[in-house]
Amino acid sequence: MRLLELNSHGNFSLTEFVGDDIPRYAILSHTWCADSDGVTFRDLVESTGSGKAGYDKLWLCGKRAKDDLRYFWVDTCCI
Repeated sequence: MRLLELNSHGNFSLTEFVGDDIPRYAILSHTWCADSDGVTFRDLVESTGSGKAGYDKLWLCGKRAKDDLRYFWVDTCCI
């Protein structure tokens, strides 16, 4: 399972967890805009999604997850 994390510089990172040792995480579930506006796994890996409309939703989820959790999951980015 891959989980996202928002670091102290406001950037996203992906961490892969294997087996049963998966930490608690938040889940972002929402409706994406047009396909071209959703942030994809590739966008995160290549750091190219910051100009897309969906990026703000990811950032907000990461910010909220930092309140009690370290990681979060988004269906289109973490699979």
